[in-house]
Amino acid sequence: MNYKHGMFGTPTHNTWRQMMRRCHGYSSQAKWYRDKGIVVCDKWHDFNCFLEDMGHRPEGKTLDRIDSEKPYEPGNCRWATVVEQARNKSNNRVFQFEGRKVCLIELSELLGVCPETIRSRIKKGWPESEVLRPSTSRHHVTGRKKGTT
Repeated sequence: MNYKHGMFGTPTHNTWRQMMRRCHGYSSQAKWYRDKGIVVCDKWHDFNCFLEDMGHRPEGKTLDRIDSEKPYEPGNCRWATVVEQARNKSNNRVFQFEGRKVCLIELSELLGVCPETIRSRIKKGWPESEVLRPSTSRHHVTGRKKGTT
């Protein structure tokens, strides 16, 4: 098959093909994309337009939708690391912290509180102001239990 762009098999083209398959073809991941109404904008059905908007896929990064409820389209996609993608999953617990949305893991890093402490505070019904309170004891900051080294 003759491809006009000459990029068949490259990481960028493979990413584009996987995106198209998830949203408009047959894929084991269809339940997370096509079946939830996630589509690829009409413009990006043309690989050259996708490449023009997104550029080449940087090494170590994959395609990520900034707002996981919106389509694959310019302005809602970025090249992201595995960590950035994990923090942007739709099933993450999201908090408003200092004017921005952060997931639980990022919140724990910002507060110096282990994630389990935050989960425990929520489960106990603490008010948000207390849930978001930084820890003052060493074992919360390090994630170790009291009495361990």
